[in-house]
Amino acid sequence: MRIIFRFWWIFFWRYAILFIALSLGGGIILNTFAAVWPDAKSLFLITLCYSSVANAVASLVVFLY
Repeated sequence: MRIIFRFWWIFFWRYAILFIALSLGGGIILNTFAAVWPDAKSLFLITLCYSSVANAVASLVVFLY
């Protein structure tokens, strides 16, 4: 049981750091894009799609690592 918790903990921290980095990068790009395209509905949909993709990418990268 202890070794399972250890592997989960390593996975969690790698995933969390990568997901935070992807989210911050996407947020910076989205804030820049918001100055050009002020439509809130489309920005919300872009944010929703990007966060889902960032979650999937972070999980896949950590899983394959």
